[in-house]
Order: sequence, then structure tokens, then C-alpha cells
Amino acid sequence: MRVRSTGLGPTELITDPKHIWLERQGKFLIVHTETDEPVQWHLRTALGKSDILRILWITFLQMGPVILMLLRGLFSFSKKKEPPKY
Repeated sequence: MRVRSTGLGPTELITDPKHIWLERQGKFLIVHTETDEPVQWHLRTALGKSDILRILWITFLQMGPVILMLLRGLFSFSKKKEPPKY
């Protein structure tokens, strides 16, 4: 994973997915990340209920058309009962 910050200029922090974990603290979900390059930092992000809902909504908007297309193909009610010859 790559993380950028406007405060760091062009510097890009790189972390391995193994160095990311979640922790629940009260009403927040804390995302912990330990960066590997160019420095070793421990980053934390607190996500509230509205943040998580927003992330899920954005994910649905991105995946929604693909899921709908698959469902239409799966449940299409065409007059053909046999697959075309191949």
C-alpha cells in the first residue's frame, strides 16, 4: 500500500499489507498502519460510523454496475431454453 501526504511533498510512504490491523475503541474503528519505507512510522486513522457508511456507499457505487450486470445475466428470462450450439 502506498500513502501520500501533502505535508510530505512528493514523499510516498510504503507499507506491506501484513503491517495493517484494525482495532475497535468505543464507537470508532482504528486502522493501524506501520510504514516500511522510507521511514518507519506508525499511522492511525479513526473511522466513525458515518465514515464507514461512506466507504461502503462509495464501494457499492463502484461495484454496483458490475453486480447488476452479473445478476441480469444470471436471472435473465429469455425464451431460449437451450444454450446456443458451440
